[in-house]
Amino acid sequence: MTSTVGKWDSGLDSFQKLLVLRCLRSERFTHGLLDFVASQLGQNFIKPQTCLWCLKIRLLPSFIFVLSPGTDPVADLYKFAEVMKFSKKMSRLTENIDPDKVHWDFHLWLTSLPSNKFPVSVLQNGSKMTIEPPQGIKANLLRTYTSLTDEFIISCTKTAEFNSLLLSLFLFHANATERRKSGPLGFNIPYEFTDGDLHICISQLKMFLDKYQNIPYKAKPDFLLPHTQFHDFYCPATWLCSISNSLMCTLFSPLHFKIIEEIVEGIVEKIPCLINVQEVMSKYPVMYEESVNTVLVQEVIRYNKLLSVISHSLSDLVKDLKDLGVMSSELELIIIFFFYYFSQAYPSLKPLASWVPDLVQYGIPAVFWISGFFFPQAFLTGTLQNFARSSSVSIDTIAFDFKVMKEAVEELTERPDIGCFIHSLYLEGARWDAETGKLAESRLKELYTEMAVIWMVPIPNRKTPKSGNYTFPIYKTLTRAGTLSTTGHTTNYVIAVELPTDRTQGHRIKQGVTLICALDYKTQILIHT
Repeated sequence: MTSTVGKWDSGLDSFQKLLVLRCLRSERFTHGLLDFVASQLGQNFIKPQTCLWCLKIRLLPSFIFVLSPGTDPVADLYKFAEVMKFSKKMSRLTENIDPDKVHWDFHLWLTSLPSNKFPVSVLQNGSKMTIEPPQGIKANLLRTYTSLTDEFIISCTKTAEFNSLLLSLFLFHANATERRKSGPLGFNIPYEFTDGDLHICISQLKMFLDKYQNIPYKAKPDFLLPHTQFHDFYCPATWLCSISNSLMCTLFSPLHFKIIEEIVEGIVEKIPCLINVQEVMSKYPVMYEESVNTVLVQEVIRYNKLLSVISHSLSDLVKDLKDLGVMSSELELIIIFFFYYFSQAYPSLKPLASWVPDLVQYGIPAVFWISGFFFPQAFLTGTLQNFARSSSVSIDTIAFDFKVMKEAVEELTERPDIGCFIHSLYLEGARWDAETGKLAESRLKELYTEMAVIWMVPIPNRKTPKSGNYTFPIYKTLTRAGTLSTTGHTTNYVIAVELPTDRTQGHRIKQGVTLICALDYKTQILIHT
């Protein structure tokens, strides 16, 4: 930790300096915390361990591995057993086990799934070890190289080329592993870039070198993000701030069950009644000329299912909170995520809205709030079907063109002849300039800006503009991540749009420019105040 100014350097101890650092430079708090641990406990407590066999296991009865996402210690355990010369002993032991001769207290544990019945004595007496990717490029490279043997490298027919390509591969894997802490920016779904991926790449690289004579060094780039991002400097200030804030929130924000109980009871009282599906179907029957009616019925069914889940879950939660005994994992999960309902609700980080009841009461609006749909892709497909049926054109040949309207939502009182108007989208990483009709740079201290109304126009045999436009996705929430659906897209992905810009595609990609359907509740309040 760097020294402070003047008398504060000698007047404060290391922990007090850490408090000052937290107040003045929160993004450096994590580094200061590492320096504090190193000065008080030693450097060994902050350096990642690159080997398992350096531990004195003969003095310890057992090991408990606490696995992190994307880690698999199987390969390290195999190597550990080989170094300790235990594989042959284990083979002989398992082959010679006779149930009639073995002591009745003997148990052989090879693997164990997470279980509530895990023996407490083993957990207390065992040595706990966490398996996670090392922090930093140097530690990643060191750990990767220690996992290889000289015999494996020499076994390749092109040893010199294999060594140089391995270095490039290891550097890429270290960069990809490090960038995971930046969140889902640049990726549709989160991916961990595990050691298994690296070992597969190493095996394939060796196979190609052994099989082919010429090496195609000038290969085409596979992904847009690594090609754009890895050639530039990446500033980790945002990640450092989020890590520090997460650490402090974890320490000083315990769950208050009484407050949660009052909030849940208030939500239960405000939950609306279920919508009568039969009345909706009679008021908006299925019509060949209007596919949106079918979408509305599907939305009502999903909406009723959501209301049922919310009502039953919150009612059970109130009962459990009043008679709270031992905290269970299920109850803790409901307490933490009781207002999200990701598995049943349409993706949104805001409180439940009255979108569907308004839609049923007032009919098809002139401008659609697209983030209010459970499945907006169905609505967009219905819009394409309406155009295809009215124009007698195959739906496979139709694509959307995007026009940004100058009128506000209140000024658009009639539906367009073709296509649809959508509103309440938010731009992240840029803003819309109504004067120039193009994407512009964000203003200072402006993370999100409300997008103007977009007219989605179906066009047969539409050709994508070669320049002057930026193609980017619409996501449902700020997380930009979801589960992979049967359509091949993430569940958080809606559609790709094209908007005019005077900057290059790479420039906007580095900025992470995208459209978001729904912001979190606090961000929504800040924008509208």
